[in-house]
Amino acid sequence: MTNIWWILVTAVFVAEIALRLFGYGKRISYESSLEVLWRPEPHQSALADGTNRRMTTIEHGLRLVPRDAHPAASARTVLCLGDSVTFGYSLSDDEAYPAVLQGALDRIQPGKWNVRNAGTNGYNLALVRQRLSQLARDGVRPDVILLGYCFNERPSWPGDQLDDDQNARIVRRVRLKNTLRRLALYNFFLDTGFGRHVYRLCLKALPKPAHATTKSDEADEAWLEHYARRIEALLADVRQLGATVMVLVWPDRSMAAGPYRPVLTRECSRHGVAWLDLRFVIADEEHVQALYFDPTHPREEAVRRMVEEGIAPFFAEHAASGGATAV
Repeated sequence: MTNIWWILVTAVFVAEIALRLFGYGKRISYESSLEVLWRPEPHQSALADGTNRRMTTIEHGLRLVPRDAHPAASARTVLCLGDSVTFGYSLSDDEAYPAVLQGALDRIQPGKWNVRNAGTNGYNLALVRQRLSQLARDGVRPDVILLGYCFNERPSWPGDQLDDDQNARIVRRVRLKNTLRRLALYNFFLDTGFGRHVYRLCLKALPKPAHATTKSDEADEAWLEHYARRIEALLADVRQLGATVMVLVWPDRSMAAGPYRPVLTRECSRHGVAWLDLRFVIADEEHVQALYFDPTHPREEAVRRMVEEGIAPFFAEHAASGGATAV
């Protein structure tokens, strides 16, 4: 029996080393606190889920935006806020949309803009608002804020509807997941189709979260009113900072965005905030599935097209006008 255990331990150890050699090492780790629940740890180098591409974070947990030259002293700061679409899920540092936008703006208006990536996987508007408040206290003062994300807004998702005890449980789970994501075996398991299937089954088997505020996880009228208040509160915070704000509505091939998209665009129009719905970029694409890693996260080719055909010209127009026209 003892020999069997030694064989198993040795096999696990060898598998761990081998998988690290094939790129299944450390994933992104997160600082966790009651203030923001989670944000990327600063000054780390990690590998992306599913692709093992290089991810780098800098001060304040911002993701590195590679650039050919240092921004000019007079360059205006563009802070990109949002969820995994902004952070660049499964993409390398230079493939995430803020990095592609930096390159596009350098060609259009060389030296004028300094784009910074404050996207965080899993964020919704409530968490984005907390993140912005923390960054402001840390001295990050953007001239322009770009909000771009794919609607992690359902009632059971962490947000401003949670109490301190519920937030504390999330903090503990984030710290546990940080530990697991340092293991190549764990990362390999989640990256395989079988592993993702088992993971989804485990999630379905869990009891309904105690912090859900509706009888189901669907967006009813009361929840959508709550979501509208989230938008209004975030826009008010941005204006207190004196920044121009613009909103990017990313294509989502799942049904998750359905009830939230019209509320977001309505509130942006009501508050005089420019918004851009990026669905037009891929609307006529026959092979749209090939442009995505999954129903939500675009591959590098889709990101490049969205920046070149949509985001860069939209930004150039509305940054100059104060972001006051909806499209």
